[in-house]
Amino acid sequence: TWAAGIPVSSSHALVGGLLGAALLEAGPAAVQPQGLAKIGAALLLSPLLALLAAFAVMAATRWCLRTASPKANLALSRAQIVTATALALGHGANDAQKTIGMIALGLFVLGVTPAFTVPWWSIALAAAALSLGTAFGGGRVVRTLGARFYRIRPIHGFAAQAASALVIV
Repeated sequence: TWAAGIPVSSSHALVGGLLGAALLEAGPAAVQPQGLAKIGAALLLSPLLALLAAFAVMAATRWCLRTASPKANLALSRAQIVTATALALGHGANDAQKTIGMIALGLFVLGVTPAFTVPWWSIALAAAALSLGTAFGGGRVVRTLGARFYRIRPIHGFAAQAASALVIV
């Protein structure tokens, strides 16, 4: 997906990978149905919440700009700096937790740590990995979604980033 610039859900990949490993190692008894139901609900509901939030933000933005001139695009482009920052903060706060959890799980399973703990360096490592991944692969995803799938204008970018940040945070 990175080479093609197509976004991928690390949450879905993580859940599938852990579920597959647990089923292979310990069988169906290792799966906690209540926990799996909570995760499944979150994975299914978050895109729907994002859709509703984006619709509301887009409608409110269009209403606020109903008498604006095309120069409003400049203001929206500048506002995207704020929404992109909020989105990056939310993304880092959420996706970094998955990476940190996997590091802590690996260290515990391998016997490196006596308990399931989070070493300070795993937080720094997760932040660095997310930053580098976004820096080197983020542009491709933005170009694919912003030009090949759908032509995104400043109003769309603003609304999408604001709604995504709201839902993630």
